[in-house]
Amino acid sequence: MILVLGFVLFMGSDDTTSETSSTDDTSSEATSAPSDTIVEVPVEVKGAFDLGSLRVEFNYDQQVLELQSVKTGPLGRNALLDWNQETPGMVRIGLVDANGINGDGEILILVFILTLQDGSSPFTLESVEASDTDLKDLVVQINSSQFTGPSDPFTSPSLIFRP
Repeated sequence: MILVLGFVLFMGSDDTTSETSSTDDTSSEATSAPSDTIVEVPVEVKGAFDLGSLRVEFNYDQQVLELQSVKTGPLGRNALLDWNQETPGMVRIGLVDANGINGDGEILILVFILTLQDGSSPFTLESVEASDTDLKDLVVQINSSQFTGPSDPFTSPSLIFRP
Protein backbone atom coordinates (compact mmCIF):
# COMPACT_ATOMS: atom_id res chain seq x y z
CA MET A 1 0.00 0.00 0.00
CA ILE A 2 2.89 2.38 0.71
CA LEU A 3 4.25 1.82 -2.80
CA VAL A 4 0.96 2.80 -4.40
CA LEU A 5 0.53 5.89 -2.21
CA GLY A 6 4.08 7.08 -2.95
CA PHE A 7 3.51 6.40 -6.64
CA VAL A 8 0.31 8.47 -6.72
CA LEU A 9 1.95 11.33 -4.82
CA PHE A 10 4.86 11.41 -7.26
CA MET A 11 2.82 11.35 -10.43
CA GLY A 12 0.11 13.78 -9.37
CA SER A 13 -3.18 14.07 -11.17
CA ASP A 14 -2.68 16.76 -13.85
CA ASP A 15 -2.64 15.54 -17.46
CA THR A 16 -2.01 11.98 -16.36
CA THR A 17 -2.88 8.73 -18.06
CA SER A 18 -3.02 5.52 -16.04
CA GLU A 19 -3.30 1.96 -17.14
CA THR A 20 -2.57 -1.57 -16.17
CA SER A 21 -1.98 -3.52 -19.30
CA SER A 22 -0.49 -6.53 -20.92
CA THR A 23 1.21 -6.39 -24.28
CA ASP A 24 2.29 -8.88 -26.87
CA ASP A 25 5.97 -9.77 -27.01
CA THR A 26 7.93 -7.52 -29.34
CA SER A 27 11.51 -7.85 -30.47
CA SER A 28 14.09 -6.19 -28.25
CA GLU A 29 16.66 -6.08 -31.02
CA ALA A 30 17.31 -3.14 -33.32
CA THR A 31 14.13 -1.69 -34.77
CA SER A 32 13.55 0.39 -37.89
CA ALA A 33 10.63 2.62 -38.74
CA PRO A 34 9.31 2.94 -42.28
CA SER A 35 8.13 6.41 -43.28
CA ASP A 36 4.66 7.57 -42.15
CA THR A 37 4.46 5.05 -39.37
CA ILE A 38 4.27 4.53 -35.67
CA VAL A 39 7.56 4.00 -33.88
CA GLU A 40 7.49 1.74 -30.81
CA VAL A 41 10.44 2.20 -28.48
CA PRO A 42 10.86 -0.60 -25.93
CA VAL A 43 12.75 0.12 -22.71
CA GLU A 44 14.72 -2.94 -21.64
CA VAL A 45 15.72 -4.01 -18.16
CA LYS A 46 18.45 -6.47 -17.31
CA GLY A 47 18.98 -8.13 -13.96
CA ALA A 48 15.79 -6.92 -12.28
CA PHE A 49 15.26 -8.62 -8.92
CA ASP A 50 12.26 -7.76 -6.73
CA LEU A 51 11.80 -4.42 -8.55
CA GLY A 52 8.86 -2.81 -6.77
CA SER A 53 8.87 0.69 -8.23
CA LEU A 54 10.53 2.56 -11.05
CA ARG A 55 10.47 6.25 -11.89
CA VAL A 56 12.15 7.58 -15.02
CA GLU A 57 12.18 10.64 -17.26
CA PHE A 58 12.45 9.83 -20.96
CA ASN A 59 13.63 12.62 -23.27
CA TYR A 60 13.32 12.78 -27.05
CA ASP A 61 13.16 15.38 -29.85
CA GLN A 62 9.52 16.46 -30.18
CA GLN A 63 10.28 17.90 -33.66
CA VAL A 64 10.94 14.34 -34.89
CA LEU A 65 8.59 12.22 -32.77
CA GLU A 66 5.18 12.81 -31.20
CA LEU A 67 4.38 10.70 -28.14
CA GLN A 68 1.08 8.85 -28.38
CA SER A 69 1.17 6.52 -25.39
CA VAL A 70 3.22 4.56 -22.90
CA LYS A 71 2.34 0.95 -22.12
CA THR A 72 3.85 -1.87 -20.13
CA GLY A 73 6.06 -4.38 -21.84
CA PRO A 74 5.87 -8.12 -21.18
CA LEU A 75 8.11 -7.90 -18.11
CA GLY A 76 5.91 -5.20 -16.56
CA ARG A 77 2.58 -6.78 -17.51
CA ASN A 78 1.30 -6.96 -13.90
CA ALA A 79 2.47 -3.49 -12.90
CA LEU A 80 0.50 -0.30 -12.38
CA LEU A 81 1.70 2.26 -14.92
CA ASP A 82 1.31 6.02 -14.79
CA TRP A 83 2.79 8.67 -17.09
CA ASN A 84 2.48 12.34 -17.91
CA GLN A 85 3.88 14.70 -20.46
CA GLU A 86 3.69 18.20 -19.07
CA THR A 87 6.87 19.23 -20.90
CA PRO A 88 7.13 18.65 -24.67
CA GLY A 89 9.97 16.27 -25.48
CA MET A 90 9.95 14.70 -22.01
CA VAL A 91 7.68 12.13 -20.44
CA ARG A 92 7.69 11.12 -16.76
CA ILE A 93 6.92 7.47 -16.20
CA GLY A 94 6.16 5.62 -12.98
CA LEU A 95 5.67 1.88 -12.56
CA VAL A 96 4.73 -0.07 -9.41
CA ASP A 97 4.48 -3.82 -8.85
CA ALA A 98 3.84 -4.94 -5.25
CA ASN A 99 4.91 -8.51 -6.13
CA GLY A 100 8.24 -7.40 -7.62
CA ILE A 101 9.51 -7.65 -11.19
CA ASN A 102 12.28 -10.15 -11.89
CA GLY A 103 14.41 -10.92 -14.92
CA ASP A 104 15.37 -9.41 -18.25
CA GLY A 105 13.13 -7.98 -20.96
CA GLU A 106 10.94 -5.14 -22.08
CA ILE A 107 9.40 -3.30 -19.14
CA LEU A 108 7.96 -0.30 -21.02
CA ILE A 109 7.00 0.52 -24.59
CA LEU A 110 6.72 4.14 -25.73
CA VAL A 111 4.59 4.68 -28.83
CA PHE A 112 5.39 7.63 -31.12
CA ILE A 113 4.27 8.98 -34.46
CA LEU A 114 7.18 9.90 -36.71
CA THR A 115 6.66 13.58 -37.57
CA LEU A 116 9.93 14.35 -39.39
CA GLN A 117 10.87 11.55 -41.74
CA ASP A 118 14.56 12.49 -42.10
CA GLY A 119 15.08 13.53 -38.47
CA SER A 120 16.97 11.91 -35.65
CA SER A 121 16.24 11.91 -31.94
CA PRO A 122 18.13 10.91 -28.82
CA PHE A 123 16.31 8.54 -26.49
CA THR A 124 17.66 9.66 -23.13
CA LEU A 125 16.72 8.12 -19.79
CA GLU A 126 17.22 10.50 -16.86
CA SER A 127 16.31 10.86 -13.20
CA VAL A 128 15.95 7.11 -12.77
CA GLU A 129 14.84 6.00 -9.32
CA ALA A 130 14.14 2.36 -8.49
CA SER A 131 13.37 0.47 -5.31
CA ASP A 132 12.57 -3.10 -4.35
CA THR A 133 9.31 -4.19 -2.75
CA ASP A 134 10.79 -3.37 0.70
CA LEU A 135 11.43 0.22 -0.51
CA LYS A 136 15.23 -0.20 -0.56
CA ASP A 137 16.93 1.82 -3.31
CA LEU A 138 18.33 -0.17 -6.23
CA VAL A 139 21.48 0.65 -8.21
CA VAL A 140 20.74 1.17 -11.90
CA GLN A 141 23.03 1.72 -14.88
CA ILE A 142 21.40 3.75 -17.67
CA ASN A 143 22.00 3.10 -21.37
CA SER A 144 20.36 5.68 -23.62
CA SER A 145 20.12 5.35 -27.40
CA GLN A 146 19.60 7.30 -30.63
CA PHE A 147 16.91 7.14 -33.31
CA THR A 148 18.56 8.18 -36.57
CA GLY A 149 15.71 7.94 -39.01
CA PRO A 150 12.95 5.79 -40.38
CA SER A 151 15.18 3.43 -42.36
CA ASP A 152 17.93 3.03 -39.76
CA PRO A 153 17.77 0.50 -36.93
CA PHE A 154 18.05 1.66 -33.34
CA THR A 155 18.89 -0.13 -30.13
CA SER A 156 16.47 0.02 -27.23
CA PRO A 157 17.35 2.21 -24.26
CA SER A 158 18.01 0.00 -21.23
CA LEU A 159 18.29 -0.10 -17.46
CA ILE A 160 20.77 -2.56 -15.95
CA PHE A 161 20.27 -3.44 -12.32
CA ARG A 162 23.36 -4.09 -10.19
CA PRO A 163 23.41 -6.20 -7.03
